Amino acid sequence: MKHRPVAGRLVAREQTTALLGTWLASCTHHDDARAILGGGVMMDALFFLRVFLDMKRRDFLRQAMMASIGASGVLVPMLTAHAAADPFYAQAFPDLKGQEHDFTQFLGKPVVLNFWATWCPPCVKEMPDLDALHTAHNDIQFVGVAVDTASNVRKFGEKVQVGYPILVAGHGGIKLMRQLGNKQGGLPFTVVFDAKGNVIKRILGQIDPDELEQYIQGLA
Repeated sequence: MKHRPVAGRLVAREQTTALLGTWLASCTHHDDARAILGGGVMMDALFFLRVFLDMKRRDFLRQAMMASIGASGVLVPMLTAHAAADPFYAQAFPDLKGQEHDFTQFLGKPVVLNFWATWCPPCVKEMPDLDALHTAHNDIQFVGVAVDTASNVRKFGEKVQVGYPILVAGHGGIKLMRQLGNKQGGLPFTVVFDAKGNVIKRILGQIDPDELEQYIQGLA
C-alpha cells in the first residue's frame, strides 16, 4: 500500500529549500557552503530535511549555522558570543530606580562583581576601595549586587555613593553566590570574570585592594 505525501511535509520541504538557499547565499566563502552540502563532510541536504520536520525553524537555523562552524571554522558571532559565559550572565537585576538590566550587557569586558549588603560592615568598608579601583581601571567593569532590599540600598545610597552600577538581587542573591562557588553564602563576596564571562577568581571576605589591582591589571 502506497502512502500519499502529506501536504504539510511537502510545504516543510519547500520551506527548508528556501531557508537553505537564503543561508547559503550569505556564506562568506563558497567553500563554506560546499563543506555543509557537498561530499557529506558534516551534513547533507537530506539530513537537513529530516531535522526540519522535527525542529522549530529557529532551532533548525541554529543547527545549520553551528554545522558551518564545525566544518569550516567560520565563526557566527551572534550564536557564539554567549556560549562560554557563566550561567550567571543569564540573570537580570533591577537598579535603584527599578529598571531591569541584563547581565549580558557586561560581556566583552572583564568584570569585578561584588556581592554586598548594607548590614554587612566589611562590605561597607571595602566599597571605597572598589570605587577607587573602578575609577583607576576604565577597561574593567565593576558591578555591585546587593543581597538586600531596594529600600535599604536607596537609603544607604543617600550617605555612601559609588561610581559603578549597583543592582539589587534581594535575598535571592545568596543562592546566586552559592552557584558561583560561595557555598557558605558569606559576605562580602567578589567574583572576577574574564571578558567572555568565565569565572577566573573568587574572593570571600573583604578584598585587599593592592592584591586585587595587581590581578586585574593583566586582564584588559
